[in-house]
Amino acid sequence: MNTEKKISKLEEYHQSARPFMPNDDHDETIAPYDQWTAFKKWYQASGKECFKLAFKEASKKSIPENKSNEWLITTGLPISNDDYEKKSNDVNFFRVNAFWFLAEVDDIIKKYSLPSEYNTLGMAYAQIMNFISQLILYSDYMLNICARKFSESPEYSIDINPEAHVHDLYSTARFIIYGSFAHNNNPDASISIIRQALEIRIRRAFGINYKIDQSRNKIPISLSEIIAAMEPYKDDIEMKIDFLSLKKINSWANAYLHSGVKRFIWIPARMLDHISGFILGGDQATGFHITMNSGIEMRRDTFVSIKEKLKENIGDKYQLEDEDMNKCDIVLK
Repeated sequence: MNTEKKISKLEEYHQSARPFMPNDDHDETIAPYDQWTAFKKWYQASGKECFKLAFKEASKKSIPENKSNEWLITTGLPISNDDYEKKSNDVNFFRVNAFWFLAEVDDIIKKYSLPSEYNTLGMAYAQIMNFISQLILYSDYMLNICARKFSESPEYSIDINPEAHVHDLYSTARFIIYGSFAHNNNPDASISIIRQALEIRIRRAFGINYKIDQSRNKIPISLSEIIAAMEPYKDDIEMKIDFLSLKKINSWANAYLHSGVKRFIWIPARMLDHISGFILGGDQATGFHITMNSGIEMRRDTFVSIKEKLKENIGDKYQLEDEDMNKCDIVLK
């Protein structure tokens, strides 16, 4: 008679994923490429399906499929601390983040599955595995939250400090300056770069730099001011990102920059993927011309109306310093 106690799907995922989480038990003699190969084999053979089953056990819901990016971002991206408190009591918030976790791991495997002759790229694979270990840790952490909130599933002891540490930011600055020899991954610090990329992209699309006061002082115009001027004309703007998602990604990035509170570690990578067409351009909506400016397209009269709306919003005390429309990084029809 088999008296062996059946373990929960949560515990099964926790135990099978442990070798790929950050810990002190890793065998340092295993080459990074071999670690990568072992992870990929586990994930594709059983890890991905095990996570899906564990999530369903913990949340009583399945991971969503075939949802629009607008729904995913509206549901799964917290844009403030208050918004996080509200969303974290809604199971759909965790469903979206479970979807994003799997999408990010799938994307990494697709991008970095190189033939065995690349096994000498030790430092590159060490950095990939460093990020993957954090992804797996956060996935386990999220399952534990779901078990506590939505089911009677047994929990296990796991917690993560949501506060960004200044040491991490310092280390990331070193990584940006010195490259691979800094030996750090800090995905959350990329949020500030994502935020800056959005602002520069929109500023250059409209050629907007400053508002000038009556003393001729140049005062930067905030991205939120430009977005507010765009909103009445959003249906006349063709962008490689929906307008609501643009607003929410901007608010999410601002919340991180001002509070240093971070959420699930895969979110910055998924948002970077989501804005790629908006930032990098590609095919124009009409014709076959490829240009970096095609992330934003509109008619000339719409462009003029947005500029006029911005002037109206900033008031008579300021003069708008801007570029001629023909010099802006935008496709005008």
